[in-house]
Amino acid sequence: MQHYCMVCGSEIIQKKTARRKRKTCEICTKKKLSNYYKNWYAENGRNRSGSYSTQVMEWKRKNPEKVAAHKIVAGALKGGIIKNPGECSVCGKKTTYLDAHHDDYDNPLKIRWLCISCHRQEHSKH
Repeated sequence: MQHYCMVCGSEIIQKKTARRKRKTCEICTKKKLSNYYKNWYAENGRNRSGSYSTQVMEWKRKNPEKVAAHKIVAGALKGGIIKNPGECSVCGKKTTYLDAHHDDYDNPLKIRWLCISCHRQEHSKH
């Protein structure tokens, strides 16, 4: 059975899955989402692409030692020198997503692996 996009009329290739059938093609779906987010940002005044990137660049300029430590940890993870243990060092929560927390940026490979909530608590102490 052939299916057609409700917006542009092009044929939609349906995969044989249990999920519901698509009613619009990928191109029309992407356009719809793009328009939705443009309107949402226009109404809510959030321009992340402009101000957010400026904030990040400013933070990096003010904190070169932190940026260097983050790059060293990223390289060590990629090179297999250090490994994510899969368990928070504070609460013991088992998760694959852990943050590498530096107590001292002068020792960039001396890190504590923290889950998101423990990492937030750690930073709220200071």
